[in-house]
Amino acid sequence: MSDTGLKTQEFRLNGNQLKQMADRCPMQTQKPMFTIREGRREDCQQIALLLPELAAYQRQSPDQVVGHKQLEVDGFGDPTDIQFRTFVAHLDDNDKQLIGLALYYPKYAASTARGVWMEHLYVKQEYRGTGVEVALMARVAKQAITTACTRFEWD
Repeated sequence: MSDTGLKTQEFRLNGNQLKQMADRCPMQTQKPMFTIREGRREDCQQIALLLPELAAYQRQSPDQVVGHKQLEVDGFGDPTDIQFRTFVAHLDDNDKQLIGLALYYPKYAASTARGVWMEHLYVKQEYRGTGVEVALMARVAKQAITTACTRFEWD
């Protein structure tokens, strides 16, 4: 059990499963409603607005999430000290209106070498079930393959 009282389970994809997930990454959605792209420094204010929603969804205190300035430092500051990477989903007609995010970082294990850990996957409630979640996960999987990772994990 997590500290929120929710049961958590860790998931792993091996190399073949990782490729299958990455193959689901559309270059463009069937119904052009949203776009998945790498997060940018200028997204930090919008990301910071999504994080309290994520915390509330996870039954955690929304007051305990980092702010946009910390996100800028940790994700887009000194290139030698990047703590996370992110993909964001935005509406096609408004790239300033984020509707979801996947926050991930590299991970290493002596037994399997390179990997990716997806710390957060969040999509605003009104856009759930539209394919945004799968597209974000697939984009992280595709990035893992591009960077020669052999596994993709999340919980």
